[in-house]
Amino acid sequence: MSFTVALSMLVVSILSKKKVSDEHLLSLGLTGSIVSYTLLYLLWRRESPVWHFALPVIGSAISFAFMGAPTRSIFTAGVNRRRELDQLHGTMQAALSMAASVAGFTVPVFVTRYCLVDPLDVGTEGREMSAIALFAPMLDIVTLLGVMFISGREHRAAIPTQSDETPLLGRVQGGV
Repeated sequence: MSFTVALSMLVVSILSKKKVSDEHLLSLGLTGSIVSYTLLYLLWRRESPVWHFALPVIGSAISFAFMGAPTRSIFTAGVNRRRELDQLHGTMQAALSMAASVAGFTVPVFVTRYCLVDPLDVGTEGREMSAIALFAPMLDIVTLLGVMFISGREHRAAIPTQSDETPLLGRVQGGV
């Protein structure tokens, strides 16, 4: 698993150096996470082959690298754009790191308690995960939609509007 995450982080680094945007990397990671967590719910069944258990876990590990670094970069860029946060850069980064740390030790407890089905309670479908496990891909979908909305809004803001171009066109056409 460590090798998979390290290799994925290397790929993210290479793509970032080739100027692939953080929003695209994050969107890729979120899409991989949506697929992986959905497969986790669908494939984890009693008596399933080992690859049914391994594939979603490996997919989510790969997705993690595509979400972690771009999220930190987007967060840092957002903090840097706000003058009123100039004195709080360290505090903001510490808050982000603490949130990630808290998630790292609370999510396994949540998954164990609410997502995994007790072996005695596995029904006729043989499903090892409860429907609550679908919370993860649903949250990823909401996040992906937010990334698409925000990056689309920023893209539209960067494109000159008709009113921005009119004076320039008027001067060129009028010979001024």
